[in-house]
Amino acid sequence: RPSVTGWVLLGFLAGGVGLAMLFERRTFCRYVCPVGGFIGLYSLVAPVELRVRDPRVCRDHRTKDCYLGNDSGYGCPWLEQPWAMDRNAYCGLCGECLRTCTQDNVTLNLRLPGSDLLVAHGWKLDEAYKAFIMLACAAIYPVVFLGPWGWLKAWANLDTLSGFGLYALGFLLLNLVGVPALHLGAAAVTRWLTGLREVPVRRVFVALAYALVPMGLAAWMAFTVSLVFANLSYALPVLSDPFGWGWNLLGTRDVAWRPWLTGWVPSLQAALLVAGLIASIVSADAILRKLHGKRAAIRGLAVQAVLLTAETALFLWLYL
Repeated sequence: RPSVTGWVLLGFLAGGVGLAMLFERRTFCRYVCPVGGFIGLYSLVAPVELRVRDPRVCRDHRTKDCYLGNDSGYGCPWLEQPWAMDRNAYCGLCGECLRTCTQDNVTLNLRLPGSDLLVAHGWKLDEAYKAFIMLACAAIYPVVFLGPWGWLKAWANLDTLSGFGLYALGFLLLNLVGVPALHLGAAAVTRWLTGLREVPVRRVFVALAYALVPMGLAAWMAFTVSLVFANLSYALPVLSDPFGWGWNLLGTRDVAWRPWLTGWVPSLQAALLVAGLIASIVSADAILRKLHGKRAAIRGLAVQAVLLTAETALFLWLYL
């Protein structure tokens, strides 16, 4: 429903402008915007990072231009302190600190994807819930958009208020109760089998939620693949006539829509989902080692591996 999308975007705009009148910098983007929160979560597995070269240079540099700004640029719009930053989650990669650093001490690095998942002081319940929500939504979206269940599509499409109410209730329960409860139970069993009795269940639960990030990202990539190849040819006429005013800038205005490479879609989706599963199991192993201080018990990791495999099997069933 384009009108609903329009109202949501207007709400974002109003929220951003309203908070900008009350607070400094990109407060809405960092603390309120759900899109920023989910992008930040998945940026934890990015292969790039913005960091300082030498924290000692920042320690001895009094003016802190990267945070406060100078004639070359703004202070960090995201309220990050580059000299203390060790995670991607709240960095918008705007590049202002690269412009304002007078010591040439800020750099963009390539790194091992997923490194930020193991930064233990960053393990927070709000980010854990983002991981659950994104995983649940990655299952709901293909059901609604691509599935054969017409009655569910009608409920989601506001055909009747009562139907939408049931859909919304189920949506919220799955996101906020069902998936977290499943993983809370798995975390409790994992804690028991791994011998982490000195670590609170909540700590294990939150930490292991970060293992869902690679699998959730892979599931969203698989969902996107199903749409991109079917609709990519729409871009050609739009590029030639972006406003629908009869232009033909690139000579492609009248190119007919046709799906591209759709025969490859199931294979690509399967490859993405299996890769995400492997990355999530590896992440769960690394997180358990971080909690345990040594190699985690194989039985505890097995619980996580079975759960992650079952969830991936669900995604494979939905797509294939």
